[in-house]
Amino acid sequence: MMFRAAAKMTTADERANERRDPAGERESPVTKGARQSRATGGYRIGFALVGMLVLACAVLIPFAIFNLWQVLMSANTDAYRLTAPQFAPGDPYSLVRIEVVALDEAQQIITLRVSGYHACDRDCNYNEKIVFYSLASRTGHSDGLPTSASLTLPANATEANATFQLPFKSDLIRYPFDAARLILGITAERVGPDGAATPLSPDEAAKQLSVEIADQIPRVRLQPPQAIDPATVRPARVKNFDYLAVYTVTFERYLYLKILVVLIVLLIATAAAYAALLRPFDQLILNAGALVLGIYGVRSLVLGSFPNDTTAVDIFLTSVAFFLLCTIAVRGLSYMHLKSGLRLPGLARERATVGTTRVCPECGSEIPRTARRCSFCTSFVEPDNV
Repeated sequence: MMFRAAAKMTTADERANERRDPAGERESPVTKGARQSRATGGYRIGFALVGMLVLACAVLIPFAIFNLWQVLMSANTDAYRLTAPQFAPGDPYSLVRIEVVALDEAQQIITLRVSGYHACDRDCNYNEKIVFYSLASRTGHSDGLPTSASLTLPANATEANATFQLPFKSDLIRYPFDAARLILGITAERVGPDGAATPLSPDEAAKQLSVEIADQIPRVRLQPPQAIDPATVRPARVKNFDYLAVYTVTFERYLYLKILVVLIVLLIATAAAYAALLRPFDQLILNAGALVLGIYGVRSLVLGSFPNDTTAVDIFLTSVAFFLLCTIAVRGLSYMHLKSGLRLPGLARERATVGTTRVCPECGSEIPRTARRCSFCTSFVEPDNV
């Protein structure tokens, strides 16, 4: 009798759990096989994509660790000489050092700390004024002089210091593959006691002026400056004006930062897709807020203090959050349709994920949805009959 009763209960459960189409008819073996084939194909695609992501992590993370070790072990300061004159004994000379201390990619402002001194063995009655120009994105002749800042070196070999800001060009939208570029022009002039200024010619500067540039900025690295022919950027309507030197100064992100940002963004997108597509709806709706906050927590981790909506990472993470919320809305519509007893075409698919298992409210273990008692913690639970 007991076996007959169990057999009857099993048969009844199978009939109750049979999948039916929207018209209420029993699903045919052909339809069931096609549905299972589609589900298997989706899981195979997911397995391939996640497998490629895991393989990319395994390959790229060692390169990131090695690059980070190099950065930590180095002095974190790259210095390059822009002008290297051949000093003659007894001739006056000037030494200038430029340190890049801050980059504001959003405002496109670079902060330079400049120091130097002018040495003259004989009685020199003039000061030497070094002027720095930011040509920004200029690639040809311009009508007037660009934005500039200057440092005046007294004739008594006293060190002079100045801190100023200049504009530069940045493509922050491509972060972390962006680059900051400053086209830096340099001129020098002698200022007499009466205030009259006499520009130094390129030949004179080549013998007397030494300029060096170095960076003091974390997370970016100063690349070797590239020389530009001063004649190609000479102001068209300014007479008797020549740059002594013009260089393109470029800053790029370290390799480890590029790798970590890309992998973290892809991993959070994968986690969000898994939660939105594969988790049971009741668990998904309870954790929706935490998922969205987690996405923007990753944004703070990889972007820091950058303003919102200024990088491609912002756009990607916003798209992930939008996809997550849209998926919750569609699955919620299917869930409400199922609970309401309606049989509208295309909306009866949530049963496969809702009618299998659920989480025990006491211990968090996965138990059958119709269970009345948890097999892990032995707590009594209310059955959730869908």
